[in-house]
Amino acid sequence: MAGEHGRCPAQTARSQSLTSRRRKTDSFLRTHSFRAAACLISTETWAILECTQSDATNAPARAPMRSLTNKMLVFSEPSEANQYLAAHVACLLSSLRRWTGRNLVDADLPLAQQARTLFDAPFAVLSHNTAADPVLNYANRAGLKLFELSWQELTVLPSRATAESIHQEARARLLARVRDYGFIDDYQGVRISKSGRRFEIEQATVWNLLDEQGADYGQAATFNRWRYLD
Repeated sequence: MAGEHGRCPAQTARSQSLTSRRRKTDSFLRTHSFRAAACLISTETWAILECTQSDATNAPARAPMRSLTNKMLVFSEPSEANQYLAAHVACLLSSLRRWTGRNLVDADLPLAQQARTLFDAPFAVLSHNTAADPVLNYANRAGLKLFELSWQELTVLPSRATAESIHQEARARLLARVRDYGFIDDYQGVRISKSGRRFEIEQATVWNLLDEQGADYGQAATFNRWRYLD
């Protein structure tokens, strides 16, 4: 429940913690050579992350997520306990079908099994939220391995930090095309891992995510072709 001036209790109680965590993440981004991560995550984004992480931590471990109304929610790592983030994955899959008619996994499987299959798939899948400076909120095992990230590192990382500064303009054009047309399936671009290793992804599909009410829920990408550049 929100407290005075609409601030949640976790936000009020942990104001100093927000500053500390923000500094640690800024240090992480610099230390691990994400060359596009010179800009800092906004204080507002950190406040939302702190509040929603508290909500996620206090939720029953095995309760399925039935609502996607909180678009800034920081999810816990996919596992059997949270049905591999079945509600979020359902949004990813249904949005892709809406735009392209494609299925990434067998649509006849129970939803929790679809979510687990996607998490273990050999191709990469990632998504980011609707923040002004979007933050990554999902990657399957292949995506985490490719970018050399833990789940905790992933979910505080602005998605722009996965591209080098010299490629930011091209990335911005990509996202604008997706916003305008719903999806693209021909994206090619250079990305960078936590250790600084550069790779080029090819024929990626990037699409807009829509929640149960058809409102903007973020964007996602999937690809199965990449090559290392160094």
